[in-house]
Amino acid sequence: MKTTLGCIRRADQDFKMIQPGDRVAVGVSGGKDSLLLLHALSLYRRVRHNDFTLQAVMLTTGKEEPDTTAIRALSRSLDVPITIRHTALYEILFELRK
Repeated sequence: MKTTLGCIRRADQDFKMIQPGDRVAVGVSGGKDSLLLLHALSLYRRVRHNDFTLQAVMLTTGKEEPDTTAIRALSRSLDVPITIRHTALYEILFELRK
């Protein structure tokens, strides 16, 4: 986690990616990469004294409904609101392939 936080801090300082008052959206899939990023940014937000807000966003594809219980619980524990949008992406992409 230290390495990840260091990379986030360095990128933010070098490129001024997050400004005070910004709202940062984090796309979450339920996989380890997106959940690590969400957790790391929530820790970085504390270092920055909560001068930016986080919003987790998840899109479902419509192929099958994922169990979002764990993602919702993690978001709650990190004090990050989550928005889950149910889409028909799978059906749309399947139709485009025809």
